[in-house]
Amino acid sequence: MYMKADPEEAWEKLRASRANPPGKAGGGARRKSYAAALEQAEQMFRAAATVGPATRPLQVFYGLSQAGRAIAATAVDLKGEDWRLDGHGIRASATSPSPTSRFAPTPRHRGAASCG
Repeated sequence: MYMKADPEEAWEKLRASRANPPGKAGGGARRKSYAAALEQAEQMFRAAATVGPATRPLQVFYGLSQAGRAIAATAVDLKGEDWRLDGHGIRASATSPSPTSRFAPTPRHRGAASCG
């Protein structure tokens, strides 16, 4: 049975996760990056819902970029400074993204939001 997701409920749960971040974002710089990126992602996605069609893709792109940075900050398999993304670029390991797809930066593409 398919249930429609409630965006407000989802953002509420994500905001609550800032107090106790998942994965490796439990403390220090990762925790700060997770909280800041999550806040910026929410603001970008909310802005995208209110702007016109010419600007909306930019807001969504940068919201996705910040969401990618939050994900990287929590990633258990990213060691050392690999979680610190620079530039733009998320790559999906699956040929077509799905809820079970795994997103991770690659050595050549350490950014957070372009498709490639």
